[in-house]
Amino acid sequence: MKKRLIIIGILAVVLAIAALIVQKVISKDTSVKEPTTSGKMSQQGNDRGDEDPLTFGFSCVDMSDPYFIALEASLRSEVEENGALLSTKDAKRNQDTQNKDIEGFVSEKVDALFIAPVSEDGATEAVKTVKKAGIPVINLDSKLSLDDSADVFIGADCEMAGKLCANDLIRRVPDGGTILIIENDYSRSVTDAVSGFERSLASAGFEVRGRLDCHGSRGEANISVASFLDTHHNVTSIFCGSDQMALGAYDAVTAYNEGRDGKDQARPYIYGVGGSPNFKSILSDAGSLMTGTAATSPISIGQDGALSAFKILNGEKYDQEELTKPYLIDHENIVLYGIDGWQ
Repeated sequence: MKKRLIIIGILAVVLAIAALIVQKVISKDTSVKEPTTSGKMSQQGNDRGDEDPLTFGFSCVDMSDPYFIALEASLRSEVEENGALLSTKDAKRNQDTQNKDIEGFVSEKVDALFIAPVSEDGATEAVKTVKKAGIPVINLDSKLSLDDSADVFIGADCEMAGKLCANDLIRRVPDGGTILIIENDYSRSVTDAVSGFERSLASAGFEVRGRLDCHGSRGEANISVASFLDTHHNVTSIFCGSDQMALGAYDAVTAYNEGRDGKDQARPYIYGVGGSPNFKSILSDAGSLMTGTAATSPISIGQDGALSAFKILNGEKYDQEELTKPYLIDHENIVLYGIDGWQ
């Protein structure tokens, strides 16, 4: 009898423990929660629960330029994949417009501002207003003149881009020659590329026959180069600080050569900076005067810009300057990169 009572007691304890376990399992939240972010920066994004999403502003120098269209698309993709919002305003290469747009972003109280400046000096005062408002500033592509104007600068090593083009020209024309430089004095990225190009040619026997400031415009480059060719059609090379201006130079040379025999045609080596699909499409023709472009990866710049913004807002460590390394795309290696998109 005593033995039966002990067994009954043990069974009662076991049943009580089992009931407790079942109750805990039933009460536990077993629902599967979707991740709040899905992009490259899923560990960096907004984690504010049910609060309003982060809002970012992007003041862009020229949204008609394919380079900046690609950069903005990359930036927007990363921002939105991480649950934030991006508002883009096109300055149309007008500094007054850009400054007003920046003031508007301050009034809207955006959480961070991205800026690709019209000029390295013109946006400085407007950016100071942003900093006074406690809004982080991420400077993209072309660097502002004051190092402390922005929290972060992300762009390409444009001086290296110019050097790559110069070294390729020296390889093709070891005895030197004459060059035409197409620049944009407002853009530091372009002036850095021109500086790298000229420094590398300093002792290589090349003479600068002309400089044309075409403000980053394909149309202006076309008109200016066409006028230049009337008196300097035998120039050895045309170096352009951007692919857009290189395309304009190519348009002018092509038009100049129409109807002329080989002896009177212009046959310059044409270089650009950027790596645009339009440039690469022409470059893919082995007989084209398009010679090479130093690819500067706007897609990477946009992605890295977004990453830096989230790091700043999350109080994480970040690099104050990040430079992507350019690389030369020419007739010989174009098959490795394709012509349909940006790198």
